[in-house]
Amino acid sequence: MKRDANRSLERTFIAAISQFAFCCHDAIEKVQNTASLPLFCYEHLASANLCTLHANRICNIFEHILTQENSSLTQRLQSFNPENILSGIAKTLTDTVANSISLKIDCDSDSICDFPVTVNQAKFEFAFLNLLYCSIRSGETSSHKTTRINLSVKELKDHLQFHIKDNGNLINPLIIENLRAGNPPLSGFISTRDTLISFSLDVADKIIFDMDGSFSYKALKSGNRYDIILPKFPKDLPIAANSPAIYIPAIRVYKEIFEDIIGSSSHIPGEFEEETL
Repeated sequence: MKRDANRSLERTFIAAISQFAFCCHDAIEKVQNTASLPLFCYEHLASANLCTLHANRICNIFEHILTQENSSLTQRLQSFNPENILSGIAKTLTDTVANSISLKIDCDSDSICDFPVTVNQAKFEFAFLNLLYCSIRSGETSSHKTTRINLSVKELKDHLQFHIKDNGNLINPLIIENLRAGNPPLSGFISTRDTLISFSLDVADKIIFDMDGSFSYKALKSGNRYDIILPKFPKDLPIAANSPAIYIPAIRVYKEIFEDIIGSSSHIPGEFEEETL
């Protein structure tokens, strides 16, 4: 009974913070749409608005965790065909943010192994989508008009290695050093976007670790690569063998994780240029 009361109180606090964030977002947009200000003022307002949208995004994520924590579905391991799950993620994410950004996600079937991946779908989606969030955010400040992401899966002896490659600007080295050191996400002295990326990388890293997997990052010549390595045979693998399930995206999770991107009203003019991959 006490636990239920605490859970109710937590959800009340989260709802209140979300409402305050919405009020701030609404007030900022009214100023952006009606006032005549210098460009640097609009830039500061855009950063402030991004913070309110991200605060609401965090509230949505925690609300989802609190709601789903005791669900038997979130504890269940399921097997999926890698190509099915990656193509499903690519299509659903593209549809989710189609009206907000220019995004192209490729899943090269020649670079996707056939060995089924057995995961807790809720955890896997949370980790994978938070890394895709980092790819999109890093692409916002690049010279490319379209953010391009390539997804693939490689079969190792005892593991499956997922690759996420993008054409965005390189992640701030301070974020990667901080993550590898096991410190809390960075904030305050780095840019707003770097703060968002630091938080999302930390979330993904912790979830992957909870799945008995490992996460690594590599700076590419023209982008970033995120690797998720998961065991082929998880410790809690069901005894009975089942055929791979059809991947059905949890649309709500996509909207929660990309809430601040979907809700962004506009970008500063001149922020994007034509791209090459």
